[in-house]
Amino acid sequence: MLELRDFMSFLNGCPILENLLTYDVPFDDDDPEEWLTSEEWKSFCLNNLIQADIDCVGSYFPLKAVHNVLSLSFEFNQVW
Repeated sequence: MLELRDFMSFLNGCPILENLLTYDVPFDDDDPEEWLTSEEWKSFCLNNLIQADIDCVGSYFPLKAVHNVLSLSFEFNQVW
C-alpha cells in the first residue's frame, strides 16, 4: 500500500507540476510514523499547481497539498 509520506515526497519533488489527477489512491494513514510533521508540511510546496482532480474514495488525501489550485474537483465517500 502506498504510504502518505512517500507520496508527498514524490509530489514535493515535482515543483513544476501543473495538473494533478489521482484515482482511488489507498493510503495507510493508521501508522503515526507515516504522518508528516508540521515542519514537513511547512516545506511542502506545489506553487505551480493549477488544476487538481482528486478521487480519494476510501482513502485520505491532505488538502494542504491543493490549497492554492485554481480548479479543484474532489470526490469522496466518507468524512472523518
